[in-house]
Amino acid sequence: MGSAVLGSIVADANARSTLVKVGAVRNSDSNRFYQRHGFSKIDEAQWDRSR
Repeated sequence: MGSAVLGSIVADANARSTLVKVGAVRNSDSNRFYQRHGFSKIDEAQWDRSR
């Protein structure tokens, strides 16, 4: 289901020539999901660091 929803969002963004950015907590499964769908890690934020 997640793949279908993300695919729809990306297709809509492409039709509008709009960039899609996503955020995920470091080392979460969602990072692998987004990478499988063509996204790349570009940054890490301070709030995402483990204590």
